Amino acid sequence: MELKTILAVVLCLVIAGGAIYLHIKRKEK
Repeated sequence: MELKTILAVVLCLVIAGGAIYLHIKRKEK
């Protein structure tokens, strides 16, 4: 795999994970 591809996948996972994390945190309050 190319480095750019790996970075793109990691970036997507971080954004998706962060969005889900914030969504769950908001629901708890």
